[in-house]
Amino acid sequence: MRTLIYICLSFVSLAAFAQPSARPASKGIYLNLGNELPVNFRYVISRKATGDKTWKQVGETSFPNSSIMLKARLMTADPILRQGQLISDTAVKVLWRRAEGALFTDSIRPYHEMPLYASAVGVGYLDTTATPGAYEYRIYKRDADDANIDSATLAITYRPAKLPNYLIPVSYEAADEAVSISYQYPGTEKLGGIKVLRSRFGYNQFEQIPVFTIFSKVNDSLTARITDQTAAYKMAYQYIAIPFDELGNEGEKSDTLYVYNNSRTHDIGFFKAVSATAVDKDKAIVLKWKLSSPGDVTAVKIYKSYSWDGEYALVGTANVKDTVWADIKVKPMVTYYYRLQAQGPYSSSVGSTRVQALMKAPRKLVFPPRNLSAESTGNTVKLTFRKVDRDARGYYVYRSEGYNGMPVQLSRLLLSKDSLLVYQDTIKNNLRAGIYTYTVATINTSYEISPPSDRASVMLSGQIPVPAKVKAQLSKEQALVFWNDMTKENNISGYIVYRSEKLENEENYGEMKKMADLLPETNSYVDSTLAEGHHYAYYIQCKGIGNDGADTGGLSQVATVHYNAQKLMPPNNVIALAQTDGIALTWNNPLGIPLTKVKIYRGKANGELQLLKELSANEKDYVDTGIEKETTYFYTLSIIDSRGKESVQTSPLGVRSK
Repeated sequence: MRTLIYICLSFVSLAAFAQPSARPASKGIYLNLGNELPVNFRYVISRKATGDKTWKQVGETSFPNSSIMLKARLMTADPILRQGQLISDTAVKVLWRRAEGALFTDSIRPYHEMPLYASAVGVGYLDTTATPGAYEYRIYKRDADDANIDSATLAITYRPAKLPNYLIPVSYEAADEAVSISYQYPGTEKLGGIKVLRSRFGYNQFEQIPVFTIFSKVNDSLTARITDQTAAYKMAYQYIAIPFDELGNEGEKSDTLYVYNNSRTHDIGFFKAVSATAVDKDKAIVLKWKLSSPGDVTAVKIYKSYSWDGEYALVGTANVKDTVWADIKVKPMVTYYYRLQAQGPYSSSVGSTRVQALMKAPRKLVFPPRNLSAESTGNTVKLTFRKVDRDARGYYVYRSEGYNGMPVQLSRLLLSKDSLLVYQDTIKNNLRAGIYTYTVATINTSYEISPPSDRASVMLSGQIPVPAKVKAQLSKEQALVFWNDMTKENNISGYIVYRSEKLENEENYGEMKKMADLLPETNSYVDSTLAEGHHYAYYIQCKGIGNDGADTGGLSQVATVHYNAQKLMPPNNVIALAQTDGIALTWNNPLGIPLTKVKIYRGKANGELQLLKELSANEKDYVDTGIEKETTYFYTLSIIDSRGKESVQTSPLGVRSK
């Protein structure tokens, strides 16, 4: 299924530089920054998720100052860009000769269209930190004085892409020292290379191997010839090839090819003109074929599958002289897929192209269910639909990845004659997160199957991770909580922060409370609501992308802090003396504390202390003249620090006025 990327551009200065563009890579987003080489400036790339208010700089690019630096950039580029690329000294010299002294990418054609070389000269950038979602990018041209000349902004909805085609094996050659295989690529997409996986015959442990690849055009079709120079003599192997583009986006796997590495094996040719036709009246699917060299063939094996790229099982064997075979074990309205393989005295041929056929239902009309709806909870999907056909015996449920993926019939048949029906599908944890689409077909008492119903889709989170390495520490009067970025290998929509607390003398923490919902790119939290003498415990939980973010993973390990702020000391050496004109107070303020005020409280015997006066921090004496004669008064003092916090009061000091 092709992934659509919607890009909209808005410019501060249309004449400043050509429109940037964005493409999905196998991991991240590749940006084409413009048509000007950053010789007298540098490109600065900022990003934010759509809806956010804050831009975050994610990278900047510049022009290499020498051919040595150019080569170093090519050799150290991200493996996604270097995959399948052979960096030669000749290519480096040619690119540098064209780029040195140039101002625009026209001078380095066609290198500017190749992400590896475009990134090396500063007009391309691979953002590997991007995860599936909607983003905005702002690309600045910034000069040597750090002034922005102009900028461009683009928006992109990013989902990992996949090549829509796969490689078709057409021939192979076993030469004892090496095995060479030719593949045909039917697509028009530009390839970056081919990944080849190999396993010993009879095993299923495929591993990637190094191969030498040559591309050529044959009858307007791209043909790739790969050579495995590590194959052992007289050893049987299985090969799978996967195409990928310049940004590492892979296509489907090819059919498995079986090769016996012996140059003296017989020529068993390859298949041509393979077809599959449904004969509705006979309730069968008829296969027809031709072989290029039938002389050394001993048998023709027929394999069948229920999906295009699923597992193909051996369902029959035809005589070498036969060119027709009928499959009678088929059901109406089910698509079957076939491939053929010729068996020789020493090895098997290249598998044929895959063909498919669908046998129509009998003329009797069978109605599909209606009002299909799907609701997900965790990894469980609940389907509800309504019966329409009175003669319904049961229902087949089909599931596909994405909105337009290939439907796969689920194994369980729902047998029911109720008018309102419910089907529950449990998604395995190994299925990746994303959109899943369901359809339902009716099977009647004559085993006739209806067309599929209308579709219903859900978005599932897959296996939601648990945040790792959660830590908490005090910073001034705040708790800083941080954890590993869980978006690198997972599809999550954000994090939830929980907190529980207890006092110094309490044994257990109290009820856990939700503190914040965070976006997926935020893997830290600042708690500024701490109280003195409290212990705090923090837990982090990932939110999935399904069910509008209601799906959640397990709680992380706890991270704790203890907030015990230093208590403020009051003034010391307080002295109160009765004088003829009042009561004189003197004191010393505590050292090392940034003060803002000194407070004086006064009260009579058996009375409450009331605020008498607020003084500035640099005053250390005060005369209370508003008193009665021959009366006993009590005084206490406190201080206010720069945070606005008040210390405890001094012990009451009594004195009798004259």
